[in-house]
Amino acid sequence: MRQELNQLRGMLQGFFTQQQEAQAHQVEQQISKFATAKDPQGALLHPHFEQVRDQMIGLLKGRLANDLETAYTMAVGMTPDLVQAEQKAKAQQEAAQKAARAEKEKDAARRPSGKPGGDDKPKDFRKAIESEVRKAS
Repeated sequence: MRQELNQLRGMLQGFFTQQQEAQAHQVEQQISKFATAKDPQGALLHPHFEQVRDQMIGLLKGRLANDLETAYTMAVGMTPDLVQAEQKAKAQQEAAQKAARAEKEKDAARRPSGKPGGDDKPKDFRKAIESEVRKAS
């Protein structure tokens, strides 16, 4: 009887160990996926992950954050150097987008029809003259 009880205890312990290992593996996969996630342009979504990893662990263990994204945001917000780096990166991205829009508008203004890349030149001399006469009228 005692031997059967010890066997059951061993089986139960093995089951719990297996469950814990599976759960730990799943958590490791989630963390890895979070750390390497990228936006459509290929830039890391969480570029400061390694720098704030320990703070994130503290926030999660202390139940101040309920998920990785919240913990990351809070940890970056608690690190002044990273806040400045995030603000600088965001400003550079906005400036690049603004410059790209301005360039597109400038290109569109250069084209007579406003059509992208269109060649509005008439194919022969007669059509060119007719086109100029219509513009003048």
